[in-house]
Amino acid sequence: MKVKFNNLYLQNKIFSKNFLISFKSIIKRSDFVGGKEVLLFERKFRKICHSKYCVSVANGTDALIISLKCLDIKHGDEVILPAHTWVSTAGAIIAVGAKPVFVDTDEFFTIDANKIEAKITKKTKAIIPVHLYGQPCKIEEIVKVSKKYNLKIIEDCAQAHLTKYKNKIVGNFGDVGTFSFFPAKNIGAMGDAGAIICNDKNLYNKLKKFKNHGSLKKNDNETYGINSRLDTIQACILNKKISRIKKFNLQRIYFSKLYKKLLCNNSSIELPINRKNGIHTYHQFVIKVKKDREALIKFLKKKNIETGIHYPKMLVNLKPYRIFKIGSDFRNCLKYEKQILSLPMHPFLTHKEIKYVCNAINLFFTK
Repeated sequence: MKVKFNNLYLQNKIFSKNFLISFKSIIKRSDFVGGKEVLLFERKFRKICHSKYCVSVANGTDALIISLKCLDIKHGDEVILPAHTWVSTAGAIIAVGAKPVFVDTDEFFTIDANKIEAKITKKTKAIIPVHLYGQPCKIEEIVKVSKKYNLKIIEDCAQAHLTKYKNKIVGNFGDVGTFSFFPAKNIGAMGDAGAIICNDKNLYNKLKKFKNHGSLKKNDNETYGINSRLDTIQACILNKKISRIKKFNLQRIYFSKLYKKLLCNNSSIELPINRKNGIHTYHQFVIKVKKDREALIKFLKKKNIETGIHYPKMLVNLKPYRIFKIGSDFRNCLKYEKQILSLPMHPFLTHKEIKYVCNAINLFFTK
């Protein structure tokens, strides 16, 4: 049996006929940039996220950069973020001329809210909490710290579509929530795509202008900006998929429970735990392997089971960011770097496939 890490073919096959019908309509209208598909997606996404406003952009990295710029983060400012995240979180900070200040993570793989305050200086202007793997941060505590020091919050929700904390969808706690719709995400396009949600009208207008050369109308540029528009074809794809996101997330949650049931007696691994009062949407199912991780990966590969590591190096161990590794308080994330292993996770897995994966893992550690 072959178990794919993520099956993008199956996730797109069920929509293929609807895609083709809509593509023909777009060609007929020659509606290639902007248009009704983009406006429809923005309306659908803000509604499903329970937000007042949504601004679509070209990708998740642009969503971060545009948010930072529109929140007036500039050269010399400091922005706090977790050391365990995808590189674009830090790259966006560098792109606006600011300095990334890294914080260790907690047992949930998210930024340790208790360690943020110690990293705040007079130059600190914002915090980017990342809801990694679909797990919500301890976001209410982060909001308290931000209010105390008058800091902006950009929630990185790239892996947390409809994740909740205390029954509130993430992205709505801070000033903005940024999203990626990279093909492998819980809602994935067939290329790059992204969005920003917020609940402040003035900020919404700034975001809309900045992502469109500083204008709301052609040839009427009110300020500076960049070109970061959601492609109409990608908006069309997302409009078809958005109706299934709740169902797909429920499938991921169900499969996470099955994994835990079948692996709970294996003392050589640690299973992911859900934060109290949170809803984890399991973009990734990440275990901690206490010993022989590389040997396990090779064993699973021989069994035709695909796995991943998200991410092989914490940001403070990546070449461009080592200069920001100030102090030694990265105990958790650097430990996890050597342990984490992502198992196959997508809405079209089968019971048989998950049992096969779990049986293989259990067999490896009983040999």
